[in-house]
Amino acid sequence: MVPAMESARLKLGRAAHHLDTLQSALSDFVQPGPYTLRPDWDYTPGEQVFTCTLVVDSAVELPEEFSLITGDYLTNLRAALDHSIFDHVRARCPNLSETQISFPIVTSPARLNNAGAQFDTAVLAVITANQPYQASSYQEDPLWRLNALVNRDKHRYLLATNSVRLMIDIQPDPRYELIKGGESYNGSELTVGTRVCMLRFRHKADPSLHPADFVAMAVGFPISIDLPDGIPEPIIETLRPMQERVTDILDQLEQAGI
Repeated sequence: MVPAMESARLKLGRAAHHLDTLQSALSDFVQPGPYTLRPDWDYTPGEQVFTCTLVVDSAVELPEEFSLITGDYLTNLRAALDHSIFDHVRARCPNLSETQISFPIVTSPARLNNAGAQFDTAVLAVITANQPYQASSYQEDPLWRLNALVNRDKHRYLLATNSVRLMIDIQPDPRYELIKGGESYNGSELTVGTRVCMLRFRHKADPSLHPADFVAMAVGFPISIDLPDGIPEPIIETLRPMQERVTDILDQLEQAGI
């Protein structure tokens, strides 16, 4: 039988493989430019202000594999935590069934009150130090997000989304000033006709020049995942800290004697 910590490392390695696969799939999807934006311009003569609204002109659906790979990644990370403490808990509490043994992830110290019987002092200290309630906002904690998304994946399809969370790079130009930029419609799905951003420019030189002739904008579309709090976040930037946290916890548990 594979020792618990060795099994945990295998699960962690499998999760890392899924994340690499997902990142490669996302790069292949984004490279051809799956979305195009149309700039709609409006001019206010008295203020010499041009308003540019970026509108989705064409879009493609996200492949279902993004959600499936993400689910596999999350499941393996959660399993790595559970496997890591399995032998330790079984030795201390032999009457517990396999389904009753799991790495606790809680949002308040009170929920760990009954954990003392399952873990020795050093292991409990590691578990306590890594709980989401230790963070300033537990909903931003990678371990809480991992647990919440795993629980969601058990009951319904994880949603990878192409909702708006733009990265816009506007190059400086002496002929205009940007007076209002980056007002994006975060959370709107990138479908044809969706307004995604509004920018406002004021002329500093010849007002007969249209900003469309010289304003340089680069737009990026990070694929996002819907989090339990309802706010989409870039998927890789959300998932990677979970792997880093689980790796740290396994290292700490080994140092604690597991």
